[in-house]
Amino acid sequence: MSKAYSFVRWPLRSALRTTVSTRFSLFHDPFLGKEQTMPYDVLIDPGHGGADSGAVNSKTNTLEKNLNMDSSLSVEYFLGQRGRTTKMTRTTDVDIDNYQRAYQGVREGAKIFVSVHHDSAEVGRSLVYHDNKAESIRLANKVAGYMGGISVVSMNQSPHGRLYIADFTTGPSILIEMGPTRPYTRDERIARCQLRPTPSRTSSPTTSRKLS
Repeated sequence: MSKAYSFVRWPLRSALRTTVSTRFSLFHDPFLGKEQTMPYDVLIDPGHGGADSGAVNSKTNTLEKNLNMDSSLSVEYFLGQRGRTTKMTRTTDVDIDNYQRAYQGVREGAKIFVSVHHDSAEVGRSLVYHDNKAESIRLANKVAGYMGGISVVSMNQSPHGRLYIADFTTGPSILIEMGPTRPYTRDERIARCQLRPTPSRTSSPTTSRKLS
């Protein structure tokens, strides 16, 4: 994860959120003009995208945004196999404003927000950030334990400043650094995440689904 979240923009974002909540219908999307869908369990956010590649491995030219998408699709399948309904903030290579990513979950009634990232190839940390809510800390610890006991860290300790997971105000919110930005084999991904391979998919990013 390479793009910091500016403190300067926060007052404006806070004001915007207040304006949206008081002046717009709860069933209307002020950004996209789309109607709200039924609530679902988890909004999965593949970090970066489009012109924002995130971390780049200079030796292999591996882009973080692509690893984020790959891991997010595995998470989506993993949760679906366990009866959880999910959505993705993006399913194509597009850049989305960080506030809009989190606000999508608030707007649509998602119960949990999970943002998926990878660290730089040089640092290569695996950890879970939380937004300091008690329920987020519990979720972060569960995820960390499932991933082999990786570190759990408050977003206050992030080197990137305030993280946009704090904009998800309706439930637990975490950001996972899955490891270094480098090529991973299929077997490595399964072993590292304890996830199953992702099948082909054609559904749109705005379609809630419950896989079985």
